[in-house]
Formats: sequence, C-alpha cells, structure tokens
Amino acid sequence: MGLLLDRAPVSETGRSVARIKQFLEWYGADPAVREAARSDPRALAERLGLDVDPVEMRPLWDETAGDEVGSSLVQEYRSFIVEKLSYRDRVREEGSPVLGRMRRWRARQIARCRWELPSGSWTSIVHSPLTLELCRGCSVGCWFCGVAAPKLTQAWRHSDEHAELWRGVLREFHQVLGKAGEQGFCYWATDPMDNPDYETFCLDFAQVMGVFPQTTTALALKDVERTRRLLRLSREHGCVVNRFSLLTLNQVRRVMEAFTPEELLYVELVLQNKESTSVKAAVGKARERALETEGTIACVSGFHVNMVDGVLQVMTPCLATDERPLGYHVMSRGRFGTLAEFTALLGRMTSFEVMPDHLDLERPVRLWPGLHLEPGEDGFGLVSRYSRVDFTGPPTRLGAMLAEGRYSARELAASLELPLDEALLLLEELFASGLLEERTETLELG
Repeated sequence: MGLLLDRAPVSETGRSVARIKQFLEWYGADPAVREAARSDPRALAERLGLDVDPVEMRPLWDETAGDEVGSSLVQEYRSFIVEKLSYRDRVREEGSPVLGRMRRWRARQIARCRWELPSGSWTSIVHSPLTLELCRGCSVGCWFCGVAAPKLTQAWRHSDEHAELWRGVLREFHQVLGKAGEQGFCYWATDPMDNPDYETFCLDFAQVMGVFPQTTTALALKDVERTRRLLRLSREHGCVVNRFSLLTLNQVRRVMEAFTPEELLYVELVLQNKESTSVKAAVGKARERALETEGTIACVSGFHVNMVDGVLQVMTPCLATDERPLGYHVMSRGRFGTLAEFTALLGRMTSFEVMPDHLDLERPVRLWPGLHLEPGEDGFGLVSRYSRVDFTGPPTRLGAMLAEGRYSARELAASLELPLDEALLLLEELFASGLLEERTETLELG
C-alpha cells in the first residue's frame, strides 16, 4: 500500500513528503520564493520553517536540473505523485455505474472527450457519475469561476424533512450507480462550506455510498477549526484527497500558518492566486476575460442535482464554446419535489430516450460537431481540433454519408457492400467510440 491510501498515522516518510510538498507549493504560489530558491535555497527553507534540504530535492523544482534522479526522498515524493495520478485514473474506472445503459452512455462520453478536448484537459477529467448541490449559489465569487456560480441565496439545511428526502435520493442513486456512487461529491456551482450542515450531509452520504465525499472549498480559512475537523472526519470515513482553492497569495500564507504540513499532506492546494504558475481554463467567468487556455473544468458524466431547487440533470463535459461557455452539455433536465417524483424522474433520465445504449435505426446519423471528414484511398479520417481517428477498410462513401448527416442507420447499413449485420456492427462501433452525435439540445422532462 502506498502513502496515499495508508490509513495509519503519518509515517516518517510521510512527514518528509509533506514538507517537500509544502516547499513546492510555496514555489508554485510565490514569485519571491522562486527567486529566493535560485539564490539561497537552504536559507529559504529555514525562513519558511520547513525541515527539508531544497538542494537535495533540486530536480523537483529547478528546471535546469535536467534529468537528475535525485535523492531517495525525491524518489519517495515522485512515487507519491505517481500514486495520486494512478488513483485519479482508478477513480475514472471505478466511476462506471452498475446500470448497464448508463455505463455504456458514460463510456461513450469518455471516448468523445478524448478527441474533443486538448490532452491536458481530458486526461484530468474523472467523469464522476454524480454531483449534488446543497446550496443555491456561492458566497465566494471567484472572478475565474469555471461554472459561473451565482451569488449565494440559500443553504439547504439538514432538517428532519430534508434529511429524509436526502437519504432517499442517495439510496435511489445507489441503486443506479452501485459502487460508482463513491465517486460522487456534494458541490458544483457552490462552495460546500457555505452549508452549515455540510458535514452531516456527508456522513449520510458515507452511510449510503460507503465513503465520505471529496471536498473542494475556497473557504478553508473561514473557520479553521471546522476545516480541521472536516479533514479529520473525511479521512476517518474513507476520503482520500481534499482540495483548498486559494485565491490570493495572502490566503496561501495563512493556510501554511494555520495547518501543519502533515495536515496538508492529503490536501491539494489549488493555487488560483495571480502570482502562481497555475494555468486557468477559459470557461465560465474566465472565458469572459478571454483567457487563451482551452478545455473545460467540468468533471461529471452523469447526474447533477440541486437539492434547494429540486432540479435533476444529466450532464457531460465538452469543449467550452460560445454555445456552451461552461464547458458541459446538459442532456436532460427535470424537477422534483418529493421522493416519489425524484424516483420517477430518475427512471426517465436513465431510459433509452436520454441514455441510448445503441443507435436508433430510423434517426439520421451524424458526426459529432467538431469532427471533419478527410477521405482517403482506403477509408477515411475523422479530424478534430486536437486529434485524428483513421479508419481503413470501410468504404469512403460511408464517411461522406456520415458527414452529410441525413441518412438513417438503416439507410447507411443498406448502402454498404457488406452483410447487413456487419454494416450495423460497424456503425455501432462508431457510436460506442463517441464519434456519432447524440442529443445536443437539452431535453426538458417537466
């Protein structure tokens, strides 16, 4: 078992990794630290109060170090990072729902994102199957907010009535998602700490789904002792990593003062301050500032529910555009007020109407917007802004007919010089690969 998943008290190796991690976070956040590291790194570490030797770990922060292997501690830290990346990939794999139709729908969205998004964006998306909001709006108001959160107007409190509905909603999701429900989380265009009862809702979540949900908050400093209790509680109930979004360099400094390196070992500091080396995606409010980095911060291919408004949606990431500036599709949307209404709505959301698991033979088959046909001598290529998929063997005219987008699957299959079952199988393979258009408008379910 690696350091990330070790539930024992932090070991000596863990303490060393925690201090290396904090040094590198300082380096990424503060240009003065970057400058000091180049001139006298050991004095810098002493000033920061970190018992580490920056010279020993130079390959981790100094780009001029080249391919130096570094010390055993450098290797331990790199192993920790590899473990975190492996865990991220495992989260994507384990987010596969138990319900077959939704499982196949989610797999298609993952496949589509691989050609639609830049590699730096799609590799970081875990495609969580579930997100739940416990507030309407957010009190923070980040200028770069990727989901353009409105101002906070209401928190959904853990009253007896709300708790009963909440637990019922979680149980219904668990029936559809199974173990994948563990990958859900309880915020979206909200900050979870805006809800005074957030931890209680999360304990209910852990009881139904099996683990305490991951938390990302920009309010870690609002009540440090509450945040400290949350970190301890989440770790005790199976959460692996939490995140603090830090908006200013002053917040970075205050977090470093308020929490020990060991307390922050399993907390990712998302450095949003203007001096940091982090890059923001041009989505949501950040898109209004015309940032150049393309992609999306949306990470859900599945359900989004706001408990305040009683709204359930099916959503999936996409490239942020003028048509979809938030960087996700909303495939369907509906309202509920009672558990019975929610159950009925969830049934429709997981039907063929919303999540088809095979092609409708009578509907026109089109390429996803953003894909362009390039005919070849023995097949054709499908080209997007970021990638290319080549097909050898299928008749070139199949690509041309797909590009026209006016032929049904039955008509396409009949036009190919292949047995009908082979032709339909070929089309289904294109569909499963996320290359054929699904619903692009939002289906309103009442």
